[in-house]
Amino acid sequence: MQRKAYQKLLKWKQQSNRKPLIVQGARQVGKTWLMKEFGKKEFSRTAYFNFESSVELQQIFNHGYDTKVLLASLNILAGFKIDAGNTLIIFDEIQACPQAVTSLKYFYENAPEYAILAAGSLLGVAIHQGISFPVGKVDFLTLYPLSFSEFMEAMGKENLLELLRTANKNLIQSFESSYIQLLRQYYFLGGMPEVIMNFIQNSDYQTAREIQKSILNAYENDFSKHAPMAHLPRIRMVWNSIVGQLAKENSKFIYSILRTGARAKDFEIAIEWLKDAGLIHKVVRVSKPGLPITAYADWPDF
Repeated sequence: MQRKAYQKLLKWKQQSNRKPLIVQGARQVGKTWLMKEFGKKEFSRTAYFNFESSVELQQIFNHGYDTKVLLASLNILAGFKIDAGNTLIIFDEIQACPQAVTSLKYFYENAPEYAILAAGSLLGVAIHQGISFPVGKVDFLTLYPLSFSEFMEAMGKENLLELLRTANKNLIQSFESSYIQLLRQYYFLGGMPEVIMNFIQNSDYQTAREIQKSILNAYENDFSKHAPMAHLPRIRMVWNSIVGQLAKENSKFIYSILRTGARAKDFEIAIEWLKDAGLIHKVVRVSKPGLPITAYADWPDF
């Protein structure tokens, strides 16, 4: 499966003043796969560390930020010597260890020769809960579900994709039915890698739907685990209302549908939590497409 973000990782690797790179995105969009695939293809070795599954890993970051000491400990956990020029270090689910997030600053300042990728599904939420963030010492890459072009490549339709890129309208129209079929499949399957890979292997729409439901259930489980208990009911109300509201002809988010008399400020924290988790995108309406666009924003709307 080809991801456009892979090319961005290549550019990052080649930078002379390379910073640790944080790969952001919602759960299940393929962050871990992308990082491991990049390590497998572009480095001799990959040292992969998952902070959610290893208490021992978290503990080594509780004793300060001496990069030499940290690297020595990481060598032990990895089972081999981490070589700066040939090893990719991956810190997965880094939000589970606030000290590891802070340590990225010291890796950049004291050991910039090491290539470090970090990822966190709920990093945006964790930052707002008090993690000391290394501002200016890291770079960011946001990974989303597969785009339509990535979906076409995954489905083995590279020729049709290349034809689209030629913008030859007459020739493209000759394959109109093929494009419509692909678009309908994409509308149904979405862009989650697990769903698409399973469909490629089995061509089973029912199984694809079951995987989609499983992913949605995992998101809702995150609400209970990570969201403030006081805001949990409103987070669920917003989450369960979004699809129905967007399906309407006037796709404006109406707060009174959530609760009679509700206003934007009543659900502001709930919406921001979902946005920080990477589960929704807050799109502000504008009165006209002028610059700067914020001058024409209608902020109370969603």
